[in-house]
Parts: sequence; C-alpha cells; structure tokens
Amino acid sequence: MALPPCDIDTRALASTQLVPTWLAQVTCLVELIEMPFTVVACAEILLVNLERVGFNLRNFDMTVIFKACSPHALTIRAVTL
Repeated sequence: MALPPCDIDTRALASTQLVPTWLAQVTCLVELIEMPFTVVACAEILLVNLERVGFNLRNFDMTVIFKACSPHALTIRAVTL
C-alpha cells in the first residue's frame, strides 16, 4: 500500500496512560489525567508507530499518523503499560 506524500507536524505529550473507550459504536483512545486532554477516534487513525518497546521496560513511545494525510501527528512519550 503506497501512502501519499505529506509533511507531518507532531504534537508531543509527556508520560501518559491511554484508556480505550466504546460509546455509541465509536472506539476512542482517551487520556483525561494530564492537560491537554486527548481523545483520538480509532477510525481516524491510519498508522501507529511504537518505539522503545521491550519486555524489561514499563513504558514506550507512540506516534499516531491520521488518515487523509493530516499535517499533524500525535506523539506520546512514555505510554504506561
């Protein structure tokens, strides 16, 4: 599958814990502990890149690329397991 070229700008969050939610047949990843609050609908996600994933680590980094080649990506550092 070829992806269209696009410039990606990232918004980074510090350590966070994402919680999956289901409401009215919409699946989201939600983080409501730390400002800025984050709600990402899973239907809007094109690709997720996980970094620093290991058996001995308690957290990892995650970058979310949105569909329609949106110029903004979401980077979350230190997602807690």
